[in-house]
Amino acid sequence: MSAAVLHTSSGLSEPGSDWSKLNFTFSPVNLMPAKWSFLTSLSKEFTPLFSGNMTLVYSPQVNLFIVYPSFKYNLLSNLDADLVWQSFFLELANRFQATTHQVFIRLKWNF
Repeated sequence: MSAAVLHTSSGLSEPGSDWSKLNFTFSPVNLMPAKWSFLTSLSKEFTPLFSGNMTLVYSPQVNLFIVYPSFKYNLLSNLDADLVWQSFFLELANRFQATTHQVFIRLKWNF
């Protein structure tokens, strides 16, 4: 388990009415679109070959909530498969709603 607090001086400090106003151009000094974000992450190894992770991010000023579960399976001694899901929830026009969901599959070969 881990937790973090992220701060950026150039981030948003209040809810908006348009999802496109959020700046998702990430850099080392701009990790999140809001000024303050709170992150917690839980990891669990279910078997030596299969593990999972759940990361939750909340930005109270813009009422942004990100759910980020992922699963990793070791296919071979040097090949891993990852399944990553991202769900974004945001307050828009005084209503909290799901804005986007994305799923990624990654194969990682270690040599």
